Amino acid sequence: VLAMGWSHSVYATQRVHQHLLDTRTRLVAADRITFRNDLRVDRVRHLVYIDDLLIIGVDEDEVNAAQREYLGVTEDAKMPAKPTKVQPACCSGVEGLGLELNGEDFSVGVHPVKLHQLCVDTRQLLLNGYCTGRALAALVGRWTWAMLIARPALAVFSAVYRFMQSADRMCWQLWDSVRTELWTAIGLAPLLWTSLKTDWFEHVVASDASLDGLGVCAVRADATEVTVEELVAPDSHDWSVIAASPWKPNDEHINSLEIRASSTAI
Repeated sequence: VLAMGWSHSVYATQRVHQHLLDTRTRLVAADRITFRNDLRVDRVRHLVYIDDLLIIGVDEDEVNAAQREYLGVTEDAKMPAKPTKVQPACCSGVEGLGLELNGEDFSVGVHPVKLHQLCVDTRQLLLNGYCTGRALAALVGRWTWAMLIARPALAVFSAVYRFMQSADRMCWQLWDSVRTELWTAIGLAPLLWTSLKTDWFEHVVASDASLDGLGVCAVRADATEVTVEELVAPDSHDWSVIAASPWKPNDEHINSLEIRASSTAI
């Protein structure tokens, strides 16, 4: 047990957990789900998040064998897993880190029951009309976790952050802008999931804007094989110009122009 107030507790726990896996189990670093490793599930893969472990694979027996080995090792190391959190291999939906992974339809998202409760709690806060900045921060933190699976949804929040910082421990009436953002989050709730079986788009698209005009380019590429470095290397690919146009006279902010270029690309 490490002190929650110690700045390095999370880091130390993560490293100890990884060291235990690397030295005493088949769950080695090369098969760990990280931003540095490949994205293929052609073998048993696993994810380490502080003291949690998720094991993913296409063979039920292999996943269960890896889990049994892990449970034995943690028991020997006097760091046993919590029995209520141990879930055998299952395709119909397993919850981990607050997200449900379904091996039948390959969907990932917050469990509908928890997402519904989040909407209920948000409506209750809106009905009250008042809250502290810290209470709103706790609610927005839950929304942020749910939205990480569909990250464009995070663009909804802006005023809530200013309210949280300004109100802090004080109980204030909710601003109209805050109410609008929270209602929008509730409306987006059914869209907060993703599918792991979705095909890669066959093109890589790039857009940009200046105060003078916009530009959109594209190149055909296999996103599972081509790296960013290869795409931007000189003469490595034949980029095609999809759109290049000056703006009509306007005084819009550059952020708005960038969004217009992105929407043109889409």
